[in-house]
Amino acid sequence: MADDTKCLMKLKNLRDNANWTIEEDRHRLLRQMYPLIRHWKGRLPNLRDIFEKEEIDWLLAESVKFTNRNDYLMEFTPLVEFFIKTGYKDEPDVQDEDGQPILRRTTPLHRASRRNVRDIRVSVLEFFKIYDRFDLNYSDEYGFTHFHVACKFGYVEIVEKFLELGQDPNCQPQEPNSSPVDSPLQLALFGHHESVVRLLLKNGADPDLVIKKDGSTLLHVVCKRDDDSYLAKLFFKIIDDVEQPIQIDARDNKGNTPLHLALDYGFRGASELLLRHGADSNVVDWRGYTPLQIICMRDDVLELVELFFKINDEKNQLVLIDVEDRWGWTPLQFAVARLLPPLVDLLMDHGADLSTFVFPSKEHFDRCVQWNERLVVGYKFGLASRALAAVERLEKRGYELNRNDALTIMTIFAEYGWFEKSAYFDEFWYDDKPFEREARKIKIFPKIEKSKSEAKKATIKQDLSLYDLVQLPPKQAEKLVTYTDYVRIAKSFNWKYERTKETYERHLCEMVSRGFFRRWALDSFLELTLYQLPILCCDIIVENLVNEDLWHVCLAAAGRSHEDSNKKVQTIDVECYPRRPKRVKKYNV
Repeated sequence: MADDTKCLMKLKNLRDNANWTIEEDRHRLLRQMYPLIRHWKGRLPNLRDIFEKEEIDWLLAESVKFTNRNDYLMEFTPLVEFFIKTGYKDEPDVQDEDGQPILRRTTPLHRASRRNVRDIRVSVLEFFKIYDRFDLNYSDEYGFTHFHVACKFGYVEIVEKFLELGQDPNCQPQEPNSSPVDSPLQLALFGHHESVVRLLLKNGADPDLVIKKDGSTLLHVVCKRDDDSYLAKLFFKIIDDVEQPIQIDARDNKGNTPLHLALDYGFRGASELLLRHGADSNVVDWRGYTPLQIICMRDDVLELVELFFKINDEKNQLVLIDVEDRWGWTPLQFAVARLLPPLVDLLMDHGADLSTFVFPSKEHFDRCVQWNERLVVGYKFGLASRALAAVERLEKRGYELNRNDALTIMTIFAEYGWFEKSAYFDEFWYDDKPFEREARKIKIFPKIEKSKSEAKKATIKQDLSLYDLVQLPPKQAEKLVTYTDYVRIAKSFNWKYERTKETYERHLCEMVSRGFFRRWALDSFLELTLYQLPILCCDIIVENLVNEDLWHVCLAAAGRSHEDSNKKVQTIDVECYPRRPKRVKKYNV
């Protein structure tokens, strides 16, 4: 009998010797209890005979604070298992004025659920054996309840018990001014607990409930976090299975729909699911942007816009292409200002109206072309090629470029450092061995309309390389290679050689734009000479001028100086996405 009560008496003595008001004594007691309960022999105690209710709560709460080097709870399991073996069950606090239990109480179960350790899911489940009153849903100071905990960790049976006893599946905080906590449905979904999500929806959980102070619904939250689209797929799979109606175009306090957010963050999977489930493709956000305009401001614009049009075409959904944002800019203007020829084609293919198109100003180009892209050596040639390719595609579709439009492009060349300078020029720069090695690898494959015999006479090879191209006379190169070819060349070339890359990049910029500058400068030169010189003479003069001189000829004919061309015509504040740090993209053509 003595052995049967030895451990019990020792536990009582430990408690009697501890001054509970002193924190150090409390922690000493807890440390002394661990070896005792591990080797407990004899009759189990009634804990209420030894500890007050608040003391038991403190012991349980403290036990979840300690982890070992592998990030597992170190002392929690033996203590809780011992308390469970003794038959200890938590009882509600004293009743309030109406005779109801007080539910505003932070329990050890709340504290345990916040721990981010490896075995916490198993450990929290053990707590529910002590706090097993499923008709009472205790809430901490944030409005986070035991029901929230069960949903967060995917305890299906416990969630079911709460619901059977009348628990509201939405479980919103009762206090009107309290901060919103994650809804049970959100916790279950973000924990990937499919069974709990289904259970909640079948019991009346509202997927359209506003769960954040900014007016976000669950779908808004998913579309801001779901970079791999798993959550969106899971959400729509369950919604479809249980045939739950949902407000897919619900707006938050700023007027954003879930589709706006998914596109803003570039989440392709979530965007596709929203579009296939009927999201409005033309609704404007708080900035006045439609989904298409949001896409046009992203780095990954081509991938998203192809998906956007593909789904809308499949669903016979009309997309408004020429909608202006609050600054008066259309998607087609963004496509040109961002130097994206493929986007120009896509928008034109889907009905962009050239009759109302206004060519972007230089300021708009400045805001849309990233500073690092337009100034860093290695990107100048690519940007120059893309700028001219975008203009070429507009003209092929029927747009008539005017002198002001052409001067905008020329001024961009000047401001962005794309002109060839004599200080950099070396007649034999293309004999640089690293350049020659790389340039010979790049095959142009021009479309030659001549017969093979004529091509032979002209000594033009079907496998023309970049190295061959840079040695051809400008007019001959212009006939062989399109701006789109130059875009592809720019993507293929290795710009890592420091000694000559500035030289040959400027020369390539000069070469790609030569035809454009000469075309506009010839008309301007004729105008300046009052058409007194023969066209052939003017052509010879123009042919011997470099592009920078040709630009000045065009400026003179327009009655403008370089300084005039830099004056701001209007002030706009254009946002070019994404939100996260940008990386230079390689665009398909």
